[in-house]
Amino acid sequence: MTQTLLITGGSGYIGSWVLKYFLDAGYKVHATVRSQEKADELKPHFEAYSKNLEFFIVEDITKDGVYNDAIKGVSGVIHVASPVFPDGKDVEKDFILPAVNGTLNILNHALKVPEIKRVVITSSAAAIKNPLAPSGYYTEKNWNPTTVEQAKENPQSLAYVASKALAEKAAWQFLEEKKPHFDIVSINPSYVFGPLLFPTRLTSLSFLVNFFTGKTEKIPESLTIVDVRDVAKVHLLAYENPKASNQRYIVSPHSLDYNELSEFLYKEYADKTKAPKSDGTRNPPAHAYDSSKSIAELGITYIDKET
Repeated sequence: MTQTLLITGGSGYIGSWVLKYFLDAGYKVHATVRSQEKADELKPHFEAYSKNLEFFIVEDITKDGVYNDAIKGVSGVIHVASPVFPDGKDVEKDFILPAVNGTLNILNHALKVPEIKRVVITSSAAAIKNPLAPSGYYTEKNWNPTTVEQAKENPQSLAYVASKALAEKAAWQFLEEKKPHFDIVSINPSYVFGPLLFPTRLTSLSFLVNFFTGKTEKIPESLTIVDVRDVAKVHLLAYENPKASNQRYIVSPHSLDYNELSEFLYKEYADKTKAPKSDGTRNPPAHAYDSSKSIAELGITYIDKET
């Protein structure tokens, strides 16, 4: 019998790819989006899956009862949705609480559905990296130690990353305290790159656009990256693999050196790019991650970064 899953955040950059991978694998999906407009935008791109796909509107992922209809009859949850962070400056109200409560809300909804066996949560490498350290090499055993108080002192740098760490910590605390009938898996990607599944406004890649157009005047520090298609595939592998029970998985197999990127852009798009010029050096990222666990346990073969 075909399983039905709930996938939240189905219209996002990562969420749309996650949706496609699970549908391609034969699952029926209840997908949540923030508005009917978003659902209408998605439907033409997923027309081939219409028999296995149903959309549900969830405007605020922190409100009690918002998943009542979408979660009926499902045997698993893939929680990709994250809060929309406003321009507000109240770190706790505008960043921390929406992230934590959004995570706890989906878990509390799942408690009401005994058929659910696993909840896969899209977390972030930001929940692992120590942003207060000048450098580091991280495994799944590491945690971002940023406190709410530290985030309040430096909101521009720490509010977002603290929210990701505290939201994931809340999930594991929920598991320990509630001892639910389902297990949890967290997926922790670094910077996510790769193709758009369909044309959309994508603020998360705006820094690449700024680099290409020359709005970024100097070569930035190198980053660790992962292809969005690999992020989606890891969600699927983690949902299906028994070994993934109550595990975290770093998803960050590559680095992006902006000198290297600049050289590539001037080789391929010399007449279009205004990116800052490379100085010819290579600079590894100050913060790097070990993705070997995802390879060993989930069997993922990562897409080459040039692809």
